[in-house]
Amino acid sequence: MTRTHWLPLALILGWALALRIGIGLFLGFNAPPDRAACGADTVEFEQMAWSLAQGKGLTLTPGGPPTAFRAPGYPLLLGGLYALFGRAYFANRLALSLLGTGTVFLVFLLALQLDLAKGAALLAAFMAASLPLQFYWCGHFMSDPLAIFLNVACSLLLVLALRSPPVRRQLLFAALAGLACGLGALVRPAALLVPVLVGLLLSVSRHFRTVGTAALFGTFVIAAGLAIAPWTVRNLLVLDRFCLVASNGGSTFWGANNRIVADPSSEYWGYWISTGFDAEVKKRDVLSLPNEIDRDRREWALGRQFVRENPGRLPLLVAGKLYRLLNPFPKSPNRVYVAVVAASQIGLLPLALAGLVLALRNRDRYGRFVPVYAQLLALLATVVIFYGHERFRAGYEPFLAVLAALAVSHFWKRPFSTPTPRVPLPRATKTGELAGGCRGAARGGNGPQRI
Repeated sequence: MTRTHWLPLALILGWALALRIGIGLFLGFNAPPDRAACGADTVEFEQMAWSLAQGKGLTLTPGGPPTAFRAPGYPLLLGGLYALFGRAYFANRLALSLLGTGTVFLVFLLALQLDLAKGAALLAAFMAASLPLQFYWCGHFMSDPLAIFLNVACSLLLVLALRSPPVRRQLLFAALAGLACGLGALVRPAALLVPVLVGLLLSVSRHFRTVGTAALFGTFVIAAGLAIAPWTVRNLLVLDRFCLVASNGGSTFWGANNRIVADPSSEYWGYWISTGFDAEVKKRDVLSLPNEIDRDRREWALGRQFVRENPGRLPLLVAGKLYRLLNPFPKSPNRVYVAVVAASQIGLLPLALAGLVLALRNRDRYGRFVPVYAQLLALLATVVIFYGHERFRAGYEPFLAVLAALAVSHFWKRPFSTPTPRVPLPRATKTGELAGGCRGAARGGNGPQRI
């Protein structure tokens, strides 16, 4: 990297931080959680963090029992900030702004490791800095900025593990990638899909079906498991049931797979509805159970029951979920927000699709893009299993930015960086002459070279 690249990168990072601090100031830098804007999630995250800072554990309500209903990663971070600064709401927005800016830097590094030209890497960073959904969530009490940071960190470290011999260094990067993946799962459990998908993608490539790759993948999985294990043990001890991360998967799954969201004429088609839509069933089969893990398992069962009994309705339901994911117009009464987000997505999504096609066509770089492919497949799997929403898409926009920058650079005829050709050093002969020297010149060579 030369100064001509560090300067624009510094400007991009400054721009990213300014946008994220700016949205916090606009929404109120020291304002409490906004339930009207973000639903119950934001209020419960903040309450869990404050309860933790007071030494009362993670609870959804003041004085309530310990819970695993929400993934603990973000409340743990926020609770640590509260322990240092008290219940200072500004600490949350400052921390999320710094994390969002750090994500932009990681996007730049990821693009470079994927062999994009430096100009394309800068473009990817600028996109990640400027996309509205990337800085909007930094102004709220939401887990998205932390989840995005860990997703990108995991992918960057995996790319380094796949291309950074010697073996010790590769294993180190694989372990760090697993740690980032495990921490990401504690923030957003969908990250649990990434190791599975990485393994599948590596197994279909002959080049990566080696003992060394198996060792890297095993290190990655073990490290991810070690990051999650303490929380799983906590759930077992506190709730007397096995729960890997969170106990809200069942309510999400059932709320996203039922007769209402499967109806194309419903306003909830392809989306999620509170499981109170069937109050009688919920009261009889779910709320009657005293343990939250048992309630979660019952809601999973009710969702699976709908899927089994209605196979003919699943294609339209999945179509609705994908429509919700890809629709550039978010569902919001704020017209300015809708217009700004839609404008960015209308430009981003086609370019990202073009970049994905270019990356898939370049077989020589298949392995390097495996972490990116795994993240995008995890997004699709999450949407198909649960529901579609622009918030889900926001979590993977940094990868779309990298692919979009690849497409733009292709149109400029420089999709990938080209290494500077190395001129081989001349070799000394037995007579003391340099190979390719005077004798070479007599044969039409270039004469001796100066060292």
